[in-house]
Amino acid sequence: MREDSEPGRAEDGGRQAGTVQAAGSGSGAGGGVPPPRGTESMSDIVQRVRGLLATRLKLAGAADELGDETPLFGPGGLELDSIDALELVLGLEKEFGVVIEDRATAVQVLASIRTIAEFVESQGKG
Repeated sequence: MREDSEPGRAEDGGRQAGTVQAAGSGSGAGGGVPPPRGTESMSDIVQRVRGLLATRLKLAGAADELGDETPLFGPGGLELDSIDALELVLGLEKEFGVVIEDRATAVQVLASIRTIAEFVESQGKG
């Protein structure tokens, strides 16, 4: 009788419908749930890096306007400093689980939004 009174409900008391909902909820489509790590596209990683710049460095508007290749440090770019670099390194570790262990790596990785996203992707953490 349950099937007749509630169209679309499974005979198992709705467990089947719950399963379908649960399977769709982890896909990241429309639910605000990010896809599993290691499955994001480069553009998704770039957007997450922009969000990290906006929140960790308080660059809300500027982060959205930056080109992917714009230098983050030095002339011609944002001219971030060493405190910003430390904040970025900590943010990347927390957000993506990637570790930048030395200065030479940091100089290469933190050059631009694109280089950060490429590093995250190369580590399989996006």
